[in-house]
Amino acid sequence: MGPPMPDSINRPLRVFLCHSSHDKPLVRELYQKLRAETWIQPWLDEEELYPGQDWDVEIEKAVERTDAVIVFLSKNSINKEGYVQAELRYVLDIARTKPEETIFVIPFKLEDCQVPRRLMIYQYVDYFLEAQRERTFARLLKSLKMRADSLGLKTEPPEPKKESKSPEKPVEEKKLVAENPKPAPKTESKPPEKPVEEKKPIVETSKPAPEIESKPPEKPIAEKKSAVETSKPAPKIESVLSEKPIEEKKSVVETFKPTLKLESKPPEKIVEKNKPAIEKPNPAQEIVHQPVKPSSITSNKLVLGGMEFMCVPAGKFLMGSTKENTLADDDEQPQHSVDIPYDYWMARFPTTNEHYNKYVAANGLKHPVTDWMLKKDHPVVNISWNDVMAYCQWLNDFLKGELSSGLVLRLPTEAEWEKAARWNPSPIGRGSRSTPKAIRGEGYEWPWGSEFDKNRCNSGEGGKGMTTVVGSYSPRGDSPYGCADMAGNVWEWTHSLYKSYPYQAKDGREDKKSLDFRVLRGGAFACNVRLVRCACRFRLGLRPDTRGNGGLRIVVAPLISLPSGS
Repeated sequence: MGPPMPDSINRPLRVFLCHSSHDKPLVRELYQKLRAETWIQPWLDEEELYPGQDWDVEIEKAVERTDAVIVFLSKNSINKEGYVQAELRYVLDIARTKPEETIFVIPFKLEDCQVPRRLMIYQYVDYFLEAQRERTFARLLKSLKMRADSLGLKTEPPEPKKESKSPEKPVEEKKLVAENPKPAPKTESKPPEKPVEEKKPIVETSKPAPEIESKPPEKPIAEKKSAVETSKPAPKIESVLSEKPIEEKKSVVETFKPTLKLESKPPEKIVEKNKPAIEKPNPAQEIVHQPVKPSSITSNKLVLGGMEFMCVPAGKFLMGSTKENTLADDDEQPQHSVDIPYDYWMARFPTTNEHYNKYVAANGLKHPVTDWMLKKDHPVVNISWNDVMAYCQWLNDFLKGELSSGLVLRLPTEAEWEKAARWNPSPIGRGSRSTPKAIRGEGYEWPWGSEFDKNRCNSGEGGKGMTTVVGSYSPRGDSPYGCADMAGNVWEWTHSLYKSYPYQAKDGREDKKSLDFRVLRGGAFACNVRLVRCACRFRLGLRPDTRGNGGLRIVVAPLISLPSGS
C-alpha cells in the first residue's frame, strides 16, 4: 500500500508549454483543449505575457511555479538554436531536483522526429498520427491527473449531469453516492439529515493521522520554486567581501595573528567507535607559521564562534568531469586544472538552524524554518543568496576580534567548494592514470570515494524524506579534508555565478553585484545519486528577494579579488 495521499488543495494544476514559435498554431490548439479542462491552468506565452514585461524574468518565474512541463518537439524545435534551447535547459535544471517517479517533464512529439538525448529518459507521446490524436490526448490527461493527485490537487473531469435520478433522494445523499463507489445503505426509514452524518466519518477517516516528522517544512529546491516568497529587506551588505584583494601565491597561514587558534588532534583519536573525535580547542597552542602539508590536513581544525573549520591547503586540483563520465552533465565539462593559491578553512558542517537564529534574533527577523526549535541541529533552509550575504556580513562583524587581517567569513567559490568536497591529494605515484604529472591527487565522485553508498549520505536513495542532523553520516561520509554532509541533506549556495567551464576566478563570475544565476552544490535529501555528486552544478535564478530551498556552508578565506573596474 502506497503512502497516504496529501490533503486536497483547491487550485488548478499549472502546466507550462515549452515550444518553438514555428509550432505555435498546433500548440495554440492544444492550449485551448487543456484550458477546457477546469482543473488545468496551462501557461502559453502569448496569453500570459503582457506589453512591457521582461520576457526572461516572466518565463523563469512561470517555470519555477509550474507543476508540469509539456515539451513540444518538432524537427524545427530540436535543431533550432536560440531561446527554446535555453528555455529547455532551465526546465531540465528544475526537473533534476524533483524526487524520483515525479511526472514533471512530458515530451510531446508534434512531428516524427528524434527525441533529444537529454529527454530520452522520459516517456514521450506521439501526436503527429491523426488517427491516434484523441487517444494520445487522453493519455496526456491521465499523466497530468497523476501529477495532480501526487500534489493533492482536486481534479474534477467534466461529467454529464444526471437529472433522471429519483427526486425523493436528498441532495446530501446524492453527493455521498457520487463520492463513495460502494452502494449506499437504504435510508427509507431515516430522516433526510442522516446521510450528512454518515458522510462525516468517511471524510474524517480518509485523512492520515498527522505525524510531526512525516512532513518536513523544508522541501527540495524545485518543489519550493512554485512558491517564490518575498523576504524582508536584508541588512545592508557592506563591502567586506571583495574590496581588498590579497597577493596571490602567498600562504594564508603566514597572515594569521595569535588570536586564531588551531586544534591538533592526536592521530590515534581521529575515529573512536565509528564517531568523529571532536575535542575542545587548546588555548595554549597557536597556529604554526608555516605552510600546512597535505599529509597533516586531517589534524588541522579551526574553531570560530562555536563552528569547526577544516584546513584545505593551497595548490592545484582537477575540477569538473570527463567526457567519459556517464553520470556527468555537459556543464561539468571540460575537466580542467584550477590553482587555488592560498590555504582556506571550510566549515565542517552546513550552518544549522540554531547558529542562523543568532543572526535572526540580533536583527529582529523571522526564522525561515517555522519549527526550527525542533530541529536546532538540522541545516537551515529556505534562504536566498541575499539572505546568506547579509548573514556573512553580520558574522564578520560578530567575530571581527577573532579574524586575522585579509581573512573573512564568506560563501565559498565553486572551486573552493569542489576541492574541499572531493579532492584527495594522493602522494606521488598514487594519482589517477588520467591525472597530469604536475597534479598529483584524485577527484572522487562522492566525498568518500567513487562508489556510491546510500548509508554515507542523506539522499533520495536513503528514503529519509527530510533533512537530518548535521554530521549524522560522519565520519564515513566525510570528504578527504574532513568536511561532512557535502553530499545530500541540503543544497548549498556558493559565491559563484553560473558560467561555463573552465573556471576562472577573475572572469567576472565572482561579482557579488550581479543578479544572474548563482550556483548551488551538494544536492539535497530528495536528490538521486547523480545530483549528490561533488561535481554536479545546480543553478537558481537570483533576484534580490528570491528564496530557494537552499542552505549554506561558510569558509574562512581571503577576500575575493575582482577584476579592475568591478
